[in-house]
Amino acid sequence: MSKYLADGRVVKFIAKVNAGVLVAQVLDVGDGSYYTDTDHPILVDRVFDEAPTEKYTDKIKHHQKRIEALQQEKIELLQEVAHIKKINKERFEKYARYDQLKHIDDFIDGKITHYVFLNYSPEIVELKDAVGGYDKSSLKLLSLYGHSDGDLSWQLNQYRDGSGGNDTVIPCLSHFEALQYLQEYIESRVSEGNLNVFIIRAAKKHGIKINKEAMQEWNAAERKQIDKDIENYKQNIQILEVKKSKIGA
Repeated sequence: MSKYLADGRVVKFIAKVNAGVLVAQVLDVGDGSYYTDTDHPILVDRVFDEAPTEKYTDKIKHHQKRIEALQQEKIELLQEVAHIKKINKERFEKYARYDQLKHIDDFIDGKITHYVFLNYSPEIVELKDAVGGYDKSSLKLLSLYGHSDGDLSWQLNQYRDGSGGNDTVIPCLSHFEALQYLQEYIESRVSEGNLNVFIIRAAKKHGIKINKEAMQEWNAAERKQIDKDIENYKQNIQILEVKKSKIGA
């Protein structure tokens, strides 16, 4: 005859004794069948004709409430994550409109290693070498400027306290990235017809190739200017020779 223990286990009734009830455990073999272990009877205080549930009602209710609370907490966490993702998505969409904001978080985290100077004489400078004025222990002041046309630019001040002039720069996370920006800047200046000796010097220093035709035009213009300077010097020499001949012995 099958009975139940207080914890819900199924047992087979053997006999009632003075110390309690003698039963045999009904074990799940694992293949859908059961085995009654009559060779190892156990002594229990009491058995039940049906599986007891009253004893666990309060505990089940407590666990159910905890499950519901955890489910609500999960919903709130998922909502919070979705909200944060939305905020970050909107922020990155704003960042994407401005290439200058590409490294705004890296700037805050102190990950900038190099600057590309975007002026008449372009150059790559390591962060550690961008010191302010006479104080070689302090870095120059880097600021993000907004302009009336809605554009943004990074400006590196001559001094650490903002009292000097500014140079437009691009903050970079590595020398390789700085080199890429410098190449783009040089190519842009050359395509606009703004090739000069400083750009040529920067290109040679960093192994950047300049458009062959632009370089040929530059060399031709330089030779023409040198020829003109030579003619001017010749004329000046002739004038000086005349002046010299008029000086008495």
